[in-house]
Amino acid sequence: MIWGRDSGYGSAAIHIYDNAYQLVASVPVNFGGATWTSVSLNQYYAGRIKRIILVRPTVFNELYGHIFVDNFQFTPITTVSPIGNLDSVSIQNAAAVGWSVDPDTPSASNVVHCYINGTFAGATPANLPSPDVPHPGNHRFSFPIPLQYRDGVQHSISCYGLDVTGGDPNFLLTGSPKTFKFNPPIGYQGDFIQDGVATGWSLDPDVPLQSDRVHFYVNGPSGGGGTLIGDIWANIPRPDVNQVTGYPGNHGYEFSIPAQYRDNQPHTLYAYGIDLTGDVNKVLLASPKTFNLSPSNVTSVSFEEIAPPKLQHPNR
Repeated sequence: MIWGRDSGYGSAAIHIYDNAYQLVASVPVNFGGATWTSVSLNQYYAGRIKRIILVRPTVFNELYGHIFVDNFQFTPITTVSPIGNLDSVSIQNAAAVGWSVDPDTPSASNVVHCYINGTFAGATPANLPSPDVPHPGNHRFSFPIPLQYRDGVQHSISCYGLDVTGGDPNFLLTGSPKTFKFNPPIGYQGDFIQDGVATGWSLDPDVPLQSDRVHFYVNGPSGGGGTLIGDIWANIPRPDVNQVTGYPGNHGYEFSIPAQYRDNQPHTLYAYGIDLTGDVNKVLLASPKTFNLSPSNVTSVSFEEIAPPKLQHPNR
């Protein structure tokens, strides 16, 4: 804001320069007679103005800070950087959540940039309802963690609130960085029991109270020529699994081989634990297993492991 009174000149022009001393705008003003008059420079300021020069017919006065020159005073406009907080990384929702707001434009939603392990991972608007944030408008955000970081390895995320006008520095949100680790499913493909029923267990360590699903492929792995032949819940009580893994919930399964594969021919069965939070699905330990079933009963059963168990697992 610039204001003043000047009975000697009346009309003037305000030249506005940015930090690189490039002319941003020239604003005509008229300080008439003995009346105090003001003109707002908010639309030009946006945190960029380096200096303002008041230009009159014969006089050039450069104004710095709160000083008077010929009855004119320049009051610098104060702007601030965004504020906000990175609250947490929600494992169940696979997202980093928090809030951000630019106090200079509190009714507008700003943008948040997130970096994982120091690398830019993506941007998201902070435009979700935020009744807990003491500013008008919507300022909460939920940034989905990219799939490549849901790999069972610990990672670090930092998020920045971006200035709406672009004139103030972006703000590293309070609470940054946060570490997180998404765990893929674990489980074991057990033996066949009577009548060609495959047994085993699977669970998602991130949400162990919930039962996950198991997908079955025959004659090849998922994405490698296998055919999907089954999709079931692993929701049968298995106290032995609870005891060995330390996780609660029901996680056992029993899967009956479809009739078309009970043909006295050898086949290979792959079992995959399906992640409940969208992480990478995992082939179960001791998978695949081969089987040879007659149309009415089991004629022979054998198995081979593609990866040995790293821990002691319930083996059925």
